[in-house]
Amino acid sequence: MANFTIEKVVDSLKKEFPHCEVSINSSEAINKPGQIITVKPKDKNIGATLYWNRIKPQIEKEGNIHSIIDSARRGIENVPASYNAEWIQDYEYVRNKLVICIGSSETNNLENTPCHKVAGDLVEYYRIMVDNFTDSGEATITVKDNLLKMWGKNAEQIREDALKSSQDIRPFVLHSIMDEFKEILGYTPEVDECPLWVATNVKKIYGAAVIAYPKFFDDVREKIGSNCYLLPSSTHEVLLAPATKMVQDVGFMAEMVREINKTEVAPEDRLSNNVFFVNINEKTIKLASTSNNN
Repeated sequence: MANFTIEKVVDSLKKEFPHCEVSINSSEAINKPGQIITVKPKDKNIGATLYWNRIKPQIEKEGNIHSIIDSARRGIENVPASYNAEWIQDYEYVRNKLVICIGSSETNNLENTPCHKVAGDLVEYYRIMVDNFTDSGEATITVKDNLLKMWGKNAEQIREDALKSSQDIRPFVLHSIMDEFKEILGYTPEVDECPLWVATNVKKIYGAAVIAYPKFFDDVREKIGSNCYLLPSSTHEVLLAPATKMVQDVGFMAEMVREINKTEVAPEDRLSNNVFFVNINEKTIKLASTSNNN
């Protein structure tokens, strides 16, 4: 497949799964995950969901769609025999499916959406997990004010429950960027000290939300051992740079974030153009300034 367009991938999936309806849709999620491919058995009302902006790099890297077909097949096999959306009215059931996401108050459409400010333009908002049918994406529903009214809950109650369930559904992961280089290169480059750390969740989907987890500061203290500058890499992860004498140029870091957002990060995955400062003693995240120090 020389040209990996979403239309050609859909055509291939239709041939692979003749018993399914394969369609292209647009997500209405707050961070606009863009186009999605749905592979739905004709005798069911829900199917496997594949996020195009996540599977496209994988297809281009592998030169084929074999792994995408395998992912869709696993998703179809896990589709329940029936699906009833009435469960969303039962908050006792929903509360265990709530997850936290991080967005920007400047760029995201957060109208009629309960939010909690983190720092600067970063805010928490909440989603309900609908399914987890594929390795390449998850189906979720954004929590809006009308749902709170239906449940008879306030924003603080939702946040408290979302914090608890998020840590179970999407556990926190903090690792050196050297680990990623090792995975790509097959060896770890020799450096005097690790320049960057990656904070995300095990699924690497909306992983920037881990900065809201209560254990975030303790894990940073344990693994990195110092205050950090937080670079909002994307909605799926953030980068942490130890705040040493060698790393103090906030203006340079902010310009780097803006340039990477502009050239490397898909618009729907952009988080913020700001740089933040993580104080592990105060357990706070604030906009970074030249006065920050270790």
